[in-house]
Amino acid sequence: MVGIVSIGGHRVSDPRIVVAVYEPSSASVSPAEWNAIRTKVRAVVGKAEHGSPRAALFAARYTTQLTAWAIRQDVPLDMGRIMSSDMIDRFVATGLGNLQWSSKSSVRSHLWRVARAQSSAEPPPVKYPRLSTLSAPYSGDVIAGFWEAAQAQSNDRRQRVLTTVLVLGAGAGLKASEILSVTAAEHVGRHPGDKRLWVIKLSDRIVPVRVAFVEALKDLCSRYPVGPLIGRVSQRVNDPMGAMIKGIELPAHLPPLRCRRLRITWMVSILSDDVRISEFQTLAGTVSAKSLEGLAPYIPVRVKDREYFFKAAGLDAQA
Repeated sequence: MVGIVSIGGHRVSDPRIVVAVYEPSSASVSPAEWNAIRTKVRAVVGKAEHGSPRAALFAARYTTQLTAWAIRQDVPLDMGRIMSSDMIDRFVATGLGNLQWSSKSSVRSHLWRVARAQSSAEPPPVKYPRLSTLSAPYSGDVIAGFWEAAQAQSNDRRQRVLTTVLVLGAGAGLKASEILSVTAAEHVGRHPGDKRLWVIKLSDRIVPVRVAFVEALKDLCSRYPVGPLIGRVSQRVNDPMGAMIKGIELPAHLPPLRCRRLRITWMVSILSDDVRISEFQTLAGTVSAKSLEGLAPYIPVRVKDREYFFKAAGLDAQA
């Protein structure tokens, strides 16, 4: 056993003491949340063998974050349930923001070491292999940050470009090449059956626009009724979209703007709203089975009262 960690201004070398005195930062877990879960967190983390004080610190930190996250999802404070493989996989996939896969794998390893100490169960195979190259969807906070950035652009052209990319990418799941060609006159319309519903009419499909993006779309169409909504597109470059967004100014805390990732964000949004796979394929166009598998970790599981069990059985969970 090697290493020393600093906790509360004290240098600690015993993993057991690390677990006993660990306190999370208020930025990740509020004092009220910690007061409600600390006894159970320390109990489960204390059952595991920790090879070093640093390993004990990571185990306590991630178990605390997992438990607080689960409570926020309305999961009961049952550590057996919270430390289950399904819950750990969900937390690693959706509760850790934009951490790299290698970092997420490290978190999962620490949590599984704690989970194994509660029983003799071995960790199941990883459901979503690291070889997947599918980017994570943008979080709601990041999308909000992009909107703020659109309003803060230094000129009308950049504001127009960023707004159009957000509306058609995150709001309708269009690919970069499709975003470049959409015009108000030819491609944007209202559904004849319900005037609340705005759609993008493409050559191979019709896509409804997410309601949160409709007002921005209407404004774009009003301001730019002729030509591509995004503005004049140069055909003399190898990457027209890259050229369009090249001058976009984003705050340092925001990740790079990627059309592919906006489309993934849209995919996760509509799948989370119970759109069926066949309907999803119709709206999104061709999507490979590998991509669907890559999206799965980001789709919330209806864990409350195992609602998905009733769905699978053809029953109403509320009946």
